[in-house]
Amino acid sequence: MFYYSQDFSIAGDDCDKIISEFSTLGYENALVGTVANARNESTHRSGSVHWIDPTKLINRAVYGLILEANNKFFKYNIHEQESLQFSKYEVGDFFDWHRDLQQDSGEMSRKLSATVELSDPNSYEGGALEFYAGAYEPIRPPQNKGTITIFDSRDWHRVTEVTKGIRYSLVL
Repeated sequence: MFYYSQDFSIAGDDCDKIISEFSTLGYENALVGTVANARNESTHRSGSVHWIDPTKLINRAVYGLILEANNKFFKYNIHEQESLQFSKYEVGDFFDWHRDLQQDSGEMSRKLSATVELSDPNSYEGGALEFYAGAYEPIRPPQNKGTITIFDSRDWHRVTEVTKGIRYSLVL
């Protein structure tokens, strides 16, 4: 379903630097859908994002980790990268159940997704990344600062509502 390990993590100090660099830049409302049909659906998603220039080192680093996880675990044919988004979830923000899968001419174009936890989990409440597990309780990967969760874009997942503080993450 998803893949994470200590081999795929970012140091806490680096997470703080990323937050410091990007948290004061301009944001746009987080939308639902593909770039071509993006729409604001406040009943499905609430939050803010800042798109990171693909030439930034952090963008290339996260993409490199995705490729490494793909080579070890998923084995997809991956040939292009989307832009990394710096996401901010404040009190009341969430992203309901969804899949990141995008279809292009009937073919799957987005194959893997990644979430990098930037915030200290003690600095906010709620905001948990969860994966759908059928009749069972949703599965929650670790929310430790710096943890990178890489998963198949076809997997149903969500971010629960933040009830206290701010949760920052990177998403690709």
